[in-house]
Amino acid sequence: IFDVERVEVLRGPQGTLFGRNALGGVVNIVTRPPTNRREVFGAATVGNLGLQRYAAGVKAPLVPGRLFVGATALFQDRAGYFENDTTGLALFAPSGDVVGEEVGGEQTLYAQVGLQWLPSEVVRARLDVKVQRDQSDASGFFAGAPDEATAFANPDALFLARIGEHERTLFNGAFALDIYGPGLTLALVTTLQRIGLSYADIFDGSGVYFSYDLDGSSADLGATPDPQVVFSQELRATSSGDGPLSFTAGVNVFSQNAFEPTTTLAV
Repeated sequence: IFDVERVEVLRGPQGTLFGRNALGGVVNIVTRPPTNRREVFGAATVGNLGLQRYAAGVKAPLVPGRLFVGATALFQDRAGYFENDTTGLALFAPSGDVVGEEVGGEQTLYAQVGLQWLPSEVVRARLDVKVQRDQSDASGFFAGAPDEATAFANPDALFLARIGEHERTLFNGAFALDIYGPGLTLALVTTLQRIGLSYADIFDGSGVYFSYDLDGSSADLGATPDPQVVFSQELRATSSGDGPLSFTAGVNVFSQNAFEPTTTLAV
């Protein structure tokens, strides 16, 4: 999370304002929109577990008072938080020297571009695009232990004959149009999200390793993976002013196409 203006925590059902996934509440993270102010900013963070995070951004008006642009980028590298221990693995022989290796490390690349357009005093339009790639050559994804007693006795250890990899790609695009009329505000919001996930040599807890399209194939599951794609379209009308009646009304269309790899592992 970078370049945040505010975080809103809304308790209780919020489906009227935020759609189908808001039955238990909403954590709304609002990034700072570009404005007339020209600025360049950055941050560097270091921490334990080998954490390094570097972020930078720029915001500026393209047409003063009317059109504004902002862009941010972030790189993060974090070491693993488990130590691999293959002592006593009787079911399968270790592949290479993986004793003592760190597991759970990940690198993240993130970029965001936003535009804000104010064509008149009563119209505001925003376009926001975010992309992210998470990659690990020492994945702790789906990693298990031989049994429950071993897991609780060694909470900082994994028992992997092979250390896996994973890659996750994310795209989020959103367009919002607000029209402020006398006594009524109209909001049009269009969003598109795409999430891709692949992994290789992932341990399922019973001594079996499997892969899922990390190299362009679907080796062990026998299916061509598809990314999760989510599309939503919302139109909302909200009353404004000091009249005797206040209301919010609208319509929301939601479409999700997803293949969940974890549900295909049952025999």
